[in-house]
Amino acid sequence: MFAHLRGTAACRGERWSDELAARRRGPWILWPVDSERVRIAALERVEDLTRDPRLRERLSAELVGYAAKRWNEMRPDTATEAAE
Repeated sequence: MFAHLRGTAACRGERWSDELAARRRGPWILWPVDSERVRIAALERVEDLTRDPRLRERLSAELVGYAAKRWNEMRPDTATEAAE
């Protein structure tokens, strides 16, 4: 089941980081992957995908991973390096 839902979780993670980047104020920081607040927010973003708590944890971790990846790709110091 994870394989079928991980793409949805990844897409939601990328969209989440895009939304936060659009509202960002202040310095560009690294995505807080180990934050309890981020973990809870990620769980809420995948709770409609499954009732299985273990699968929900895995999907939320996938979501956070893709959110962090996208966030870090958009950071000004890494975006210019990627374009070169």
